[in-house]
Amino acid sequence: MLCALRNPTLRLVSKAKAANGLYRAGAYAAATAAYAVALQIAADAPEACADQDLATLHFNCARAALKEGRHLTALEQAARALERRAGYANARMLQAECHMELAEFSEAAAAYAALCTIAPDNPAWAECRLKANDMAEASLYDLLGVPPTAAPAELKKAYHQQCLWWHPDKHQASAES
Repeated sequence: MLCALRNPTLRLVSKAKAANGLYRAGAYAAATAAYAVALQIAADAPEACADQDLATLHFNCARAALKEGRHLTALEQAARALERRAGYANARMLQAECHMELAEFSEAAAAYAALCTIAPDNPAWAECRLKANDMAEASLYDLLGVPPTAAPAELKKAYHQQCLWWHPDKHQASAES
């Protein structure tokens, strides 16, 4: 039993399975923390995990972080997954989704363009890339969802609605808020 606790591969697999269970249960913050522990075990004992499996761990951590509203952590983990496995479509898709939610439309368009290269048979990525490009070229009026002829009261109301939507109190579980 004691030997099993010292085996980094067994510890890594155990922590990854626990993190997967937490994710399935909707405990995203706990899952993110558990994935971080598994990633630390992998960093301390590189022989415990193959690059492809490490990429999957980074992606799973990114996915859990995104679910809890921690977009920057999700982007960081997705980038690490892509360092390990350049053609990892799911990690690139998550990266694009994060950029879209952060209103970083040019970065999202670049991620969707990379997805078009990874999975050229999926026309959805080209559509998403066009949408992201359109959003990158959008005016502030477009982002607020009002016409350029909007009255000051309309602008104020639209701005207020966006402030309420993105207010940190709405995302208290997020360390980024």
